[in-house]
Amino acid sequence: MRAILSPMIIILIFFTIPVLNLEAKSFLWEVEVKGEKSYILGSIHMLKKSSFPLKKELETGFENCNFLVVEADISTENMGEILRITMEKAGYNDGSKLKDHISPEAFNLAKKRMEDLNMSIDYFENFKPWFLAMSITSMELMKLGFDPNIGVDKYFINKAEGKKILELEGIPFQIGIFDSFSDKENDMFLISSLKEADSLGENVEAMVTAWQSGDINSLTKMVTDNRSEEAELEEIFTILIDKRNLSMSEKMAKWMNEGGRYFFVVGAAHLVGEKGIINLLREKGFILKQI
Repeated sequence: MRAILSPMIIILIFFTIPVLNLEAKSFLWEVEVKGEKSYILGSIHMLKKSSFPLKKELETGFENCNFLVVEADISTENMGEILRITMEKAGYNDGSKLKDHISPEAFNLAKKRMEDLNMSIDYFENFKPWFLAMSITSMELMKLGFDPNIGVDKYFINKAEGKKILELEGIPFQIGIFDSFSDKENDMFLISSLKEADSLGENVEAMVTAWQSGDINSLTKMVTDNRSEEAELEEIFTILIDKRNLSMSEKMAKWMNEGGRYFFVVGAAHLVGEKGIINLLREKGFILKQI
């Protein structure tokens, strides 16, 4: 069975240009600008302990850079503020409830999935659909052994002593994307995430295997196939991936042109395909080599 990626899985798990690979590599690209080498690593945000240690070339690239650049700085000292912002945006403050903003189909699917997790949907009655979707998917992944505390970005953040950490987006920006969803977009996002839950383990394992072996073609196909088959979700994919790719690639290009050695850690799906960061940087004239 081929892996199908819902928008939620793309966001929580990973985010490279389709190239023919005849030997195993890593999801790591080297780019030299003005005599200084920077690296772009496709990240998986939740991993199992068995995925470590990471490949030597990832560690070497990281050690040779003086800047660590991540989508958002989720350092331990920032978690209190991150939690505050999340709770501020995730709940309704107008007296309305979750059930008022989603379809009966979405509510019933969510209710059943929460029961499977030995929890009540009532716990989320004051929260928005996107937060419920993220919470359920996270719980399902943790039940399968995936740990958000040992994702690739978190791993390098914890090792960044002596390096300056820069953000491509930041948590307030990322949460703002979800908070901008209309009720219709929230409904589609939640339903898509819930329907993915039954095949979650198999699909995520396939993604991690492709990531570990540097199998660009397989991972690219997992992303692009789902976009072509779920046309009703295309606007959500555009918001969550394409528009962010443009913004992040502009910032990455600016910093590299200013000088310095950067180790970029970006969700692997953000690197994929014609609208992915790798291709966008190549179009700007940067020469990137997969390691």
